[in-house]
Amino acid sequence: MPKMDILDLGGGYSLLHPLVENSFITVASKVAPLLDELFPDRSIRIIAEPGTYMVESSCYLASQIIGQKFKKGVHQYYINNGIFQGYLNRLHGEEIHIEALDPKTKSRE
Repeated sequence: MPKMDILDLGGGYSLLHPLVENSFITVASKVAPLLDELFPDRSIRIIAEPGTYMVESSCYLASQIIGQKFKKGVHQYYINNGIFQGYLNRLHGEEIHIEALDPKTKSRE
């Protein structure tokens, strides 16, 4: 097997994650020392894919509520956007923080 010369850390790093322990700042501060320890060879290029970090706050995804029901004390909403449209990362098990656009509404999760 050829000698490893590149390590890709992947992506999905959030700057806006509501849980501090999952934010980019916290994760990066834990990963950096491990990279130095586990990959001390400076010839290995270490890269990451900062897509989420760079663009997650650049726009809003607005969806229309097209139906609703009240089940076991909880409101459930049906929207005109699905898992293969704006919420594809739900398919891969990633958390999504949904913030209501109306400041009077606490959450629409």
